[in-house]
Amino acid sequence: MQSDFQTLISKTISPSGVSPSVKKNLRVNESTVNIMTVNTNKDLTGTQSLLEFFLVSLSKHFSLTPKQSVALLSNNFKYLAHLLAKGLKGVFEPIVYWYKD
Repeated sequence: MQSDFQTLISKTISPSGVSPSVKKNLRVNESTVNIMTVNTNKDLTGTQSLLEFFLVSLSKHFSLTPKQSVALLSNNFKYLAHLLAKGLKGVFEPIVYWYKD
């Protein structure tokens, strides 16, 4: 049996994820970055925003997916700070190359 909350959500959200009334009012900013479509092979000078710059840079140098790079930037950069302090599995060469790039 569904709870009231689940029933409300199922009525509000269409199968595509967003109800048509909400989709109509949603405006996508041109400077948004879709992490599912970020090209990690892109040259850093060709990035369009600072967020895209960091996602491409982190993904390229640490062999991460863009989704994993976003996770490094979450929680007030706590995970990124840990990575920079402790290295990538104890290896600091990728970090040094990231700084140089």
